[in-house]
Amino acid sequence: MAIEVTSGAVVYRQGENGIEYLLLESQNKGHFWGFPKGHVEGNESLEETAIREIKEETQLELPIDTSFKVYTEYDLPNGNHKQMTLYTAELDNKEDIHLQAEEIKNCGWFNYQDARERLTYENLKELLDQVNDHLKQAIMKNNKYVFIVTGAAGSGKTTIANYLQNHYDMHRVITHTTRRPRPGEQDGVDYHFETPTSLKKLHLLEQVTYDQFQYGSSLEGLEEGWKQGENDVIVLDTAGAITYHQQLDAQAVIIFLTVTHMASLAKRMTLRGDKLSAIRSRLHSKEYHRDLALPAALKGIAHVVVNDQWKNTKQQIDIIVRQILSKKN
Repeated sequence: MAIEVTSGAVVYRQGENGIEYLLLESQNKGHFWGFPKGHVEGNESLEETAIREIKEETQLELPIDTSFKVYTEYDLPNGNHKQMTLYTAELDNKEDIHLQAEEIKNCGWFNYQDARERLTYENLKELLDQVNDHLKQAIMKNNKYVFIVTGAAGSGKTTIANYLQNHYDMHRVITHTTRRPRPGEQDGVDYHFETPTSLKKLHLLEQVTYDQFQYGSSLEGLEEGWKQGENDVIVLDTAGAITYHQQLDAQAVIIFLTVTHMASLAKRMTLRGDKLSAIRSRLHSKEYHRDLALPAALKGIAHVVVNDQWKNTKQQIDIIVRQILSKKN
């Protein structure tokens, strides 16, 4: 059995709405859609083959990122065994693409979901999944912070989030839901109103189902602020805060709010206008009791703020924000 060794690259660029991938439609073999790639020739290295194939098929002269690669292997109908390695290569300008006419029929730039649907073979879809996850993580490492305000109902999460938004010009993350808008609610202001199908296309960092509708926050939501050069702020329950820490590590700044006397939480909910039935339901919910105490997974991670008096709370919040932002600078 002969072994065929191939190499190429997933070429991408930063579009207005995120990462876009270059796909090529082959003239041969059923006109399949794939990436720039081809057989290793002579004594070429895998890296040299990838660079050559990009140039031959698109006329783009691009460096490849050799620090990351994806790999697959499979048997061919002719009995041979193919080994395929793909690197990544970023196009950072508007350079025109000139296709290799005898081999490439068409090309196009696609977002992740559309590229995945357009790719002909399942193994290429799986390689794209790996590349997309890698690039998303790389983007997040270069971005700003997301400040997560968490704690039990009535602890002051919305007040703190508003303060961070207004005083420190943070971007308030808009979350997603599949429920219909209520009177007066605006898409992109109160929520991003989604369908179950559109929700699946997002990179959700956390997701819950409530009253048969889905709610969640996404990487795309964080990027809305980061692309504007702003830090983000979002209100989450403690389960969501744990997920953000697991996904974003130190980029997620978690502020856990508590009070000295837990009985004051119900009083606060009354003062802000919550219905008595809603207060009673919330006080008896497992989520409320879960969020009363700092979870073990967040100990040593979250900044604990006792929110009894606004003056003292504000001072604690200011100290936390200034310490975090001074690390970035």
